[in-house]
Amino acid sequence: MGDLLALIAELDDLNLFIHHKRNIVLFDKVNSDWYIPPDLAYAYHMNEERLKLFLEEKSGGNIYWKPNELSIDGKRSELNPPFRYHIFKEQYGINTSLEQISCIPDLMIHYLLLYNLSMIARYETEWWFDLIKTAADDTYPFIHTFLEITEIKCPRMIYHFLMKRCTL
Repeated sequence: MGDLLALIAELDDLNLFIHHKRNIVLFDKVNSDWYIPPDLAYAYHMNEERLKLFLEEKSGGNIYWKPNELSIDGKRSELNPPFRYHIFKEQYGINTSLEQISCIPDLMIHYLLLYNLSMIARYETEWWFDLIKTAADDTYPFIHTFLEITEIKCPRMIYHFLMKRCTL
């Protein structure tokens, strides 16, 4: 569950507060282009050219260079995973750890986490009770915040998925 929670962009501020590290690097938008910080190449232990090829391969997107920067053509309406969209900040981002990069769509990540939580609620009632009563670790804030985010984000993701299917 921790690996899946690390892929949710909206949980990054909570992760920074609790674990003192970021899981997602958000991109700045200038005009219609998304600018990727050059530090991401160093985090992935790649040079910028290799990062460009890697991101093109993973996303199937149109990525081009600006002087000393990697930028993504923002004229595309949507970027595919491994890029993640932060619904509240209205920015795209990508995981800081190459090990956590996943090409699983956001809607599937939310579904998997909700399914897992439903199984815990059904079959691990003692654990759930201890979590709510004691909140001894950082699990409860992540679950609570995830559920709040999912309540807002999932209907929008389902709507976009269905609209994309209707136009095909």
